[in-house]
Amino acid sequence: MMISATGIEYCYIKHHSTTDCVVINTGANVTIEDNRWLQDELAKRYSVLLFNRGGYGRSSLNTKVRTLDVVSQELHSLLIELDIKNAILLGPSLGGLYGRYFNYKYPNLVKALVAVDSPISFIFEKIEARLPKDIKQLVQQELSLLKPINPVVDSELLEVTKLEFTDFSYHQKPVLNFYNTYLGDDAEFVSQLIVDVAKQEAEKEGCVRLAFSATGHDIISNDLDFFLATFHRFIDDINSDSKFSITQ
Repeated sequence: MMISATGIEYCYIKHHSTTDCVVINTGANVTIEDNRWLQDELAKRYSVLLFNRGGYGRSSLNTKVRTLDVVSQELHSLLIELDIKNAILLGPSLGGLYGRYFNYKYPNLVKALVAVDSPISFIFEKIEARLPKDIKQLVQQELSLLKPINPVVDSELLEVTKLEFTDFSYHQKPVLNFYNTYLGDDAEFVSQLIVDVAKQEAEKEGCVRLAFSATGHDIISNDLDFFLATFHRFIDDINSDSKFSITQ
């Protein structure tokens, strides 16, 4: 493990046969140690940067309010220090939302974005009108980001929910977005609603590919073969300049 000049803890595995660098932006309350196995798996084909946001692990907490600008600046400084350009941002859960904002803020450093289990911001409001009353509370609980964990993570989640991510342009960068469509046996019909809304949002940008899994939250762990196959195919398509469909 290394500590950057700005106090960010990171682990960087460089793959000398490729210029692609996957940057893993971890989920809420998830540290480097939790994702080392994923870094090792991806490092078979790509350079991989894994880091702890401020307040995680040994990374310095420079501000108690974890705004998206503060968090994005931490990663920006790290990429500049390590001379990483055209990063492939991989963000599970909350990390996917941070990846979206970083792509919006620093598009010159981003080659592509992969979000996993990162629902469209305020997706509940988008599908609420179609839900029976007896299922609304269950669905809202499942999709809610505001589940208290600790002061640092709570601040992250609170700041994230203030912004509507679907208003952000992807700057025509390729995007792969994995969606979990399983919300429990009592809400199976909601799966199609999530698919429909996700497609509607993706169609606003011509560069977004969608992938759906019904294995529950944490698609990477619960459906690893599917994730890796889809991820590798996405990167191969980018590198070959292939056009791809919205739904995978």
